[in-house]
Amino acid sequence: MPVRLPFWMLCLFVTALPMAAQVNIMYSPFETVSYQSAPRAWALGGATIALRGYTGASAVNPATIGSENSLRFSTNFDIEKEIRLHTNWKDGFSFQEPLVNLNADVNWRRWSLAYQLGRMAEDVVVSLPGSPGGTQKVELYDRYHKVTAAFALNARWRVGGGVNLLQKAGYLTPELEVKRLHAYSFDLGLHYERALQGTWGAARVMGGFSLTNWGGRVETYRGNQAPLTTKMRLGLGGQLAGSRKWLNRSLWQVAMYGAGTKDIVRAVFTFSDGVIDGVEVAGPIEALVAAWKPYRQCTAPPCLGTANISEYNAFEQITWHLGIEAGLMEVLYVRYGRQMAPEYKPNAVINAWGVGIDLDYLALEYAGVLGRGYEAPPSQHLWRLTGRLPLDLFSR
Repeated sequence: MPVRLPFWMLCLFVTALPMAAQVNIMYSPFETVSYQSAPRAWALGGATIALRGYTGASAVNPATIGSENSLRFSTNFDIEKEIRLHTNWKDGFSFQEPLVNLNADVNWRRWSLAYQLGRMAEDVVVSLPGSPGGTQKVELYDRYHKVTAAFALNARWRVGGGVNLLQKAGYLTPELEVKRLHAYSFDLGLHYERALQGTWGAARVMGGFSLTNWGGRVETYRGNQAPLTTKMRLGLGGQLAGSRKWLNRSLWQVAMYGAGTKDIVRAVFTFSDGVIDGVEVAGPIEALVAAWKPYRQCTAPPCLGTANISEYNAFEQITWHLGIEAGLMEVLYVRYGRQMAPEYKPNAVINAWGVGIDLDYLALEYAGVLGRGYEAPPSQHLWRLTGRLPLDLFSR
């Protein structure tokens, strides 16, 4: 029996996605890799739209950044290097360096601020006329800067927003001309949380909504246009902590999170004699409001008329996420998550697990990806180390 959503929830996700297969590393992973660099988000299957306070949250929902009255610094580190091949209809690149991700956030009373830097890079030797020996070492990279702010409207509601600077350096073939590109995009988020208390323990019910990486058209290496991969997310979550305590900490905690993600992209290939010769990209407003149209995917050339075209309605375009977390003494955590692929990209299924150790002033997190897919991270093993400084120390 198919799963059905309330009408208002379905409306949040519905938008046109006529042809988005051309989105490549310049546009997509700036948004997706940035959240995937957070081990906790990965270990919970990307279902953290309603989860507040973990490092790296700004890439998923800007309203959820910050830890209560504290300053934090965190960095990712990987113990292995793996080749991740990024391809699209015209450009393909491989990167051997693991993702470098730095995150800083601060929360004081009702305000939270966060900064995130992400970078992937590779030095490549290419043949360039006029260079010594006919070759030259060229650095290719993807890099983003993300600045986010959030404000607590009251004890339950928070709003947030952010701006992103996206940068890329790549080269052309056969010209091998190094070209640097940049683009700007914006994030918006909303978060709700309600605390419940009883003799059985304490519980939290959470909800979140976000629109991330929202922006206009960007230029490709050959002067064409391509869309940013804007994502709309809606998620729910629940946490439960037992009433029994030791050293003022709950002996056990459990949590479950669920979410849906919708790509807000509208780009249509143009053809000449059955061959792709360009792409028409909708602007950010048009992509948001062009609802109720199906995603039309070309399965094999020629893609003319209805030949070799598959159609998917709005519900079939949603990526579903599920995450489960269990904690002991609010110190040790184990996690499992699953991303369920929409019908138009079945290879986006991802399974992940993770562990976390939280010692208040220092935290270590790990996530391992069990299955590689279209949206897999650059490494199958993600690590993050976080240092925390409570700001209440200075007010005592």
